[in-house]
Amino acid sequence: MNILHLTHTDINADSRIIKEMKSLSKEEHYNIYGVGVNFEKGTVREDLKKFNIKTKSLKIFTKNLKILPRQIRHPLVFMELFIKVLFYINKKNLKVVHCHDTLVLPIGYFIKRIKKCKLFYDAHELESNKNGQTKFMSWGTLFIEKKIWKSIDLLISVSDAIIKWYEKNLGTIENVLILNSPEINVNNENNYKKNYFHKKFKIKHDKLIFLYLGFLTKGRGIEKILNVFKSQDVNSHVVFVGYGPLKKVINDYERKNKNIHFHSAVLHNEVVNLTKNADIGLCLIEKISLSDYLCLPNKFFEYIYAGIPVLASNFPELSRYVRKYKVGFCSNLSSEEIKKAISKIEKSPVEKLKLNFNELSWDTQGKKLTEKYKKILFK
Repeated sequence: MNILHLTHTDINADSRIIKEMKSLSKEEHYNIYGVGVNFEKGTVREDLKKFNIKTKSLKIFTKNLKILPRQIRHPLVFMELFIKVLFYINKKNLKVVHCHDTLVLPIGYFIKRIKKCKLFYDAHELESNKNGQTKFMSWGTLFIEKKIWKSIDLLISVSDAIIKWYEKNLGTIENVLILNSPEINVNNENNYKKNYFHKKFKIKHDKLIFLYLGFLTKGRGIEKILNVFKSQDVNSHVVFVGYGPLKKVINDYERKNKNIHFHSAVLHNEVVNLTKNADIGLCLIEKISLSDYLCLPNKFFEYIYAGIPVLASNFPELSRYVRKYKVGFCSNLSSEEIKKAISKIEKSPVEKLKLNFNELSWDTQGKKLTEKYKKILFK
């Protein structure tokens, strides 16, 4: 059975897609193909040959036509991607086209019609209401989802609340929750030994280290975290690990404040080992969009699998998981409330997490995905 994973991102650098393809590749019935876009921006490439996964990064020339307004360039990019994907799958008999996010969903719908295959929709967020999206893009995304909804054979998403939103607003279809859990490989070489951050940034061993993981952009609480840690009332240090448009802002604060530090991004399979060297993980997402409000991001699970408690936004899904698994603290998102939460943490003993989170592990998520595939393909 030929399974096609389709995305508008770099197929070799998107950790969620890679994990899903690896899990499915363990089934003897499936041949896994992945098609994405070549971004040429230094993203991490991963060799998937040993998993017998064939990936293709398409060069989309129209995305470089910066002289054209976005309203013209984006349809051209979509059409070029559409045509090149059709050429790629021309002689393949597909059983499933697995679409990651909405942009490629119309392509998947067309493939379903011509190949008579199943259409799976993997919504990595609440796609029609997310950070960085214009009102027109939100309307267009929801329009596409509504038009194609009844043709979708399986909805996959990252939080119960997002799945419930889709069911309430678009209708109930077959679905499965696949959490953004990290892939834990005990054989990975650990390049980040004990007290790595203390040694690298010359931090005293009696100081707590708070850690921010991920994309450095607005809506992630970064500016509020910086304002809190520049205060003389805070005795701890904060380390930002990642890349993005706010890197320069963090570097500016770093030069002026001895307890604020920047660390460049690391390979996704090294994140957990690096994170073990911090004391508290920061997951202070702002309510920029409904998707943010209902999220369960990668970093949340990376923190707890590294064994460190989390300071998270007091949002429905995040607070529910913090309480259920007793993995940290929640805070409202004003600078004053964040400072109060940090002060409370500094005054209490901070211990590593020692619970067994097997039901949250990627091994469990991968098995859920393969079981759902079997249910739909072999019924």
